[in-house]
Parts: sequence; C-alpha cells; structure tokens
Amino acid sequence: LEPAIRQVLGVKPLSLFGDERQLAQRVQNRLELRMVVMSAPELKMIGPGQYKSMGTGGLKPDEVRALTHKLEQQKDLLNTSADAQRLLAMLKRKIAALPT
Repeated sequence: LEPAIRQVLGVKPLSLFGDERQLAQRVQNRLELRMVVMSAPELKMIGPGQYKSMGTGGLKPDEVRALTHKLEQQKDLLNTSADAQRLLAMLKRKIAALPT
C-alpha cells in the first residue's frame, strides 16, 4: 500500500485512470492515508484537532493495518500525544473486528 500511495501522492486525480485515480482521490481527501507515508516529524506536526477528527470509517482493511503499523512504530509520538494513542486504539479495535 505504501508504494501505491507514494506513487499517487501529489498527483492530480484527474490525470490518472481507474484504480490509480480512485486511490489518488482517497489519498487527497484522507489525512489517515497520507499518514502512512509521513516521516516522524511530519506526524508530530499534525494538530490535536486533526487527530480528533480522524476515524476508521471508510478505510479499507489494508489501509487500517498500514496505518496501525505506522503508528505503532512512532513511540515518541505515542508518548506525547493522547490523540494519537486514541487513534491507534480505535484502529486496533477495527482490526480485531475484521474477518480473519
């Protein structure tokens, strides 16, 4: 998923076709998806209000897993942001509810 997001990041969806266009639109509209390819400093720059407005609704199972993996790697962020911790807990609950 990460390579696919990097490929469409910053590309205008209208210039793409099919699945790439759909992914580009989703990446453009969902901060949660852009977070998968952000660096640690970029993740720390996300404001508390933005974290609070995030959710798991509409995310595909592979997107939920990718974002969970990304956040689990960010120990500094999780130690300093209750909102990031809340999002991670929400993602883990979503994963637990996914069919195996």
